[in-house]
Amino acid sequence: MSNKLIEHGQNLALIIDKPILKKLKFDKNTDLELVVEDNALIIRPCKRSEKKPHTDSDEEIDKIGDEILEKYKSVFDRLSKS
Repeated sequence: MSNKLIEHGQNLALIIDKPILKKLKFDKNTDLELVVEDNALIIRPCKRSEKKPHTDSDEEIDKIGDEILEKYKSVFDRLSKS
């Protein structure tokens, strides 16, 4: 089977046909691991233990988000009532 990449915003995307997705048991919620070996792209489901753990940078982003929510609380409240 041959396929081409398509433009998706500023990225390129690969469309995987439904029969292939069904055979691989992939759906939109499947976490995928992408590996390049010998100039080939290998796509496989992530094992639960291989998922990226929560890192310090994630905590820093959460803190910044909390600060923004607190600073603009009145704006968000007004927007939620619109």
